[in-house]
Amino acid sequence: MEGGRDAGLYAPVDELFGKLGYTVSYDSADNTVHVNSGTGPVLEGVPVVSAGDVAMNLANNAGQTNISESGAFQVENGQTLILDIASDIKGGTVDLFLFAPDGTERRITIGSGNTTEEVALEKGTWQYNCSGLFKDGGDVRIVGTVR
Repeated sequence: MEGGRDAGLYAPVDELFGKLGYTVSYDSADNTVHVNSGTGPVLEGVPVVSAGDVAMNLANNAGQTNISESGAFQVENGQTLILDIASDIKGGTVDLFLFAPDGTERRITIGSGNTTEEVALEKGTWQYNCSGLFKDGGDVRIVGTVR
C-alpha cells in the first residue's frame, strides 16, 4: 500500500487478452483466472492478402540509421511469404520478428547484403515487428509478397 492506497494497476483482463486472441475465464471455486490461446489476435482493420499481394513493405527513412515498423496481415492456409531483403547497413543489425496466429515467433536477423527468405504461412492473422540500429549508416528495405 502506498499512501493508504493500493499501488497496483488493474486492467480488464478479459478485454485485454481477448484483443490478443485469447479466451479468458474465471473460476470462482478456486479464485483463479484462466487464459487460453485462441485462434489468433482479433485485430480490426487488418488487411486480408491473397497470392501476389504485398503483405509488408518496410524501409528506413532516408538519412536515418534505424528502423522501427510493425503491422499485421491475414492469410489462408498453404500460402508462402516471400521476403525480398535489400540491405547495405553498417555497424548494426535489423531484426524482423514474425508472429504466427498461434503465437509462435520466427526471428530473421538482417545484416548487410541482399537475400530472399520464404516463410510457410498458416491461416489467420500474422503480426510483424521490425527494428534495428545501424550506427554507421546504410539502408534496409524488406518487401514481403504472398504466394
